[in-house]
Amino acid sequence: MDKFYIETLSEIETATNELEIEADYSLQRIEVIISLILKHLSDLKKIYPK
Repeated sequence: MDKFYIETLSEIETATNELEIEADYSLQRIEVIISLILKHLSDLKKIYPK
């Protein structure tokens, strides 16, 4: 679990940093980041269901 968690967190951080460089509009950037986080949370739920 720790490895998957670290990899997922790293992917989110990398994508967020790339979006900060690419996106000119903060609202657009926030929407993309939220979508990215929701996708990764969904992946986590599939791997580690309750």
